Amino acid sequence: MKAWLARTPDDALPAARFLREEVERSIIASGYLPNQLLQIQSALFRVIPVKERAVLKAMRAQTEEGIVRTAIALERYRLAHHPYPVTLRDLVPALLHEVPIDCMDGHDLRYRLNPDGSYLLYSVGNDGVDNGGDPTPVAGRNLGFLNGQDWVWPRPATDGEVQAYEAEQNKPKAWIKRP
Repeated sequence: MKAWLARTPDDALPAARFLREEVERSIIASGYLPNQLLQIQSALFRVIPVKERAVLKAMRAQTEEGIVRTAIALERYRLAHHPYPVTLRDLVPALLHEVPIDCMDGHDLRYRLNPDGSYLLYSVGNDGVDNGGDPTPVAGRNLGFLNGQDWVWPRPATDGEVQAYEAEQNKPKAWIKRP
């Protein structure tokens, strides 16, 4: 029975799903009549998916907290040493006790130093698939750092991006009547 217990953050969600499937198999094997089985299943599945969502929510919160702590440590490192570090291990133990874990897959948070001196810090996100730091929003979700394919820590806009934004804002709008 202890096979379903989560031992690390990366197996908590699969453990919750395994528990739900195990309960379903047990109910089916018990020999209940079909109408009794449906009543039991509907009662259980109103509760168990809530537990799965709670586990996912906790993993998401822990990952978000790790990303924020790491981003703060990166800025503190940059202020003290000027460039950003090459790896997150350079932040340990002075600024972080350890490299934060991405609870969505159980590995370290992803970090890459870009050639222009900026960095990319991200989690693999809800699907557990590393898309290389793709912040493209998942269909049906709003923009936001936790709504992309990967959960990418926002970076400051470049001068070119700011100029392009300002140029777009200064364009006359077609729907505004000018005197």
